[in-house]
Amino acid sequence: EIKSKLADLHAEETRENSNIKNLSSEKESLALERQELSDKIQELEVDKESKNQELVKLREKEQNLIETSGTSVSKLKEFDDKL
Repeated sequence: EIKSKLADLHAEETRENSNIKNLSSEKESLALERQELSDKIQELEVDKESKNQELVKLREKEQNLIETSGTSVSKLKEFDDKL
């Protein structure tokens, strides 16, 4: 009876230790994945900021071209009128 209970307790302890090792391994794996994702997010944020700055510059250039285009059209019209 005692030997049987002792064997049961030992088997349970072995299962629990195995579960602890598995959970510990899973925890380490998740921590590594979390760090990788965090690094990727930071990398993408930097890239996003760079792209946003480029977009602002391109929009400013576009606006400048629109303004210049309007001026050029009116100047061409004036030139044509003089002819």
